[in-house]
Amino acid sequence: MKKLIKLFTVSVLILTMCVSFPLGILRAEAASATTNSYEPSGFKFSGKIILIGDSTVCDYNTTYTTEYNRYGWGMKLGSYFKNVKVQNLAIGGLSARTFYEFNNHSQYNKLVNGLSKGDYLFIQFGHNDECRTPETADRATYTKNQLTSQKLDSQGKNAQGQYSYEFFLTKYINLAKSKGAIPVLVTPIAVRNTNGDAYIEKHKPFQQAMIALGKELNVPVMDMTSKTAAVYNNLYKKGKGEETKKYHCKDVNDKSKLDIVHLSSAGADMVASLIAKETKNLGLTLSKSLKTTSNNNNEDNTNNKSSYIDWGSYEPSGFKFSNKIYIVGDSTVATSSSSDAKTYDRYGWGMKLADQYKNATVTNLACGGASSRNFINTSSYETLKKSLGKGDYLFIQFGHCDMTSGRDTVTGLDQSKLDKNGKNANGQYSFEFYLMKYYVNLAREKGAVPVLVTPITYRKADGTASYGGLTIYQNAMIKLGKEYHIPVIDMTAATIKLCKDSSAATSAKYYAYADTAKKTRDTMHLSSTGATKVASLIAQD
Repeated sequence: MKKLIKLFTVSVLILTMCVSFPLGILRAEAASATTNSYEPSGFKFSGKIILIGDSTVCDYNTTYTTEYNRYGWGMKLGSYFKNVKVQNLAIGGLSARTFYEFNNHSQYNKLVNGLSKGDYLFIQFGHNDECRTPETADRATYTKNQLTSQKLDSQGKNAQGQYSYEFFLTKYINLAKSKGAIPVLVTPIAVRNTNGDAYIEKHKPFQQAMIALGKELNVPVMDMTSKTAAVYNNLYKKGKGEETKKYHCKDVNDKSKLDIVHLSSAGADMVASLIAKETKNLGLTLSKSLKTTSNNNNEDNTNNKSSYIDWGSYEPSGFKFSNKIYIVGDSTVATSSSSDAKTYDRYGWGMKLADQYKNATVTNLACGGASSRNFINTSSYETLKKSLGKGDYLFIQFGHCDMTSGRDTVTGLDQSKLDKNGKNANGQYSFEFYLMKYYVNLAREKGAVPVLVTPITYRKADGTASYGGLTIYQNAMIKLGKEYHIPVIDMTAATIKLCKDSSAATSAKYYAYADTAKKTRDTMHLSSTGATKVASLIAQD
């Protein structure tokens, strides 16, 4: 009987071990799955992102944006998401430590009061944490590997007076988690060397500390040090180091020099696009609010070039021409009626472009009387949205009718102060807003390549060029091209030169007739000869 009881007991123990061991594994796996998730089960995004950081992140006023083209990437981040509010609490000159201390904790208190359940908190510090000069030492912090001793007081300081970088990052992380928000660490963006490649040596300790802390506390990390360095270095390796200048603003102390740390509008947009893309790579719920780049919903158009473009080229990597060119513009581009062509010898240059190429189909959607603003209300624009596709080119020329009341647009408006229709508080519509949102971004989302064509010049009776009102649109297009890496064909300059280099009689032949008697020349519209000439100049460019 004793033997039987002993045998039964051993059997039960063995059975218990056999059952409990795999259950233990399952429990460990379940715990691991929870630990590896950055967001708690049932997490619901509130629609708000809060940013804390330094001058590479913060908002700038119009003096900085207009005079120095200086932007923080936080100013651009919201444009990549639908129905998302970005609250930018970043301030220039702050480190992980001084953000907490700033103005008697006033900025930190804004963070405490602003954070709510379902928010995201993006944290980028490092540039000012690396300061070690006597003038800037009051903002310095030290990473775990840099601290002379690891024992810290309640203020995050060791016996040598060194403040801990990770101590303050952890303070922000814990605050976010206590509020039911998701903290996201963003490593400091790269600095640009004068020759165009990246300099990150001083950033590395803070980059590595963030990555290590992210692993330790299970916080998502966006390694913008590496990603922005790759943008610069890839261009530099291709011999295009000069092109990296477009990502940086003018030096506030000397406008003739380039600031190698702070971003231009194009640079802020580049960084914001990389960060937006990382939300998807990290699998964050926030990525579900990304503006689409896969369909034709125009309301979802963004500046998100990073999803398709090689930053060193006008064309995406692996681009293959479809043999299709689409054109949008006004009456100087549009297809004339057979009556106008016969009576006035009036032709748009879009009618002649196909003659310049072999095996290329040109679809001329330009409309007489169209400005960049009112073209979007035409059936031609609907056709463009439905037809434009991968591998196509989209040639965009507006400006003449953008000067006309009722369809006018204005250049140089503060983009941060426009409503969803591109209009500011004074009722002015932005030329740049319409070009980017409805044409450039549409093309890029479709996998097509946008090409900006500046408006052709008017012609005076004596044959000389008349371009006074057009130069602001010409310059705006050229500036957009530089900022957003869009090819620009400067037909304003080319047609001015054409008039200057031609006699009055010759230049007259480039323009249509203004009367049925064919005695007076049109001041704007082209003849068959003129349309062919302009098309050839465009093809040459």
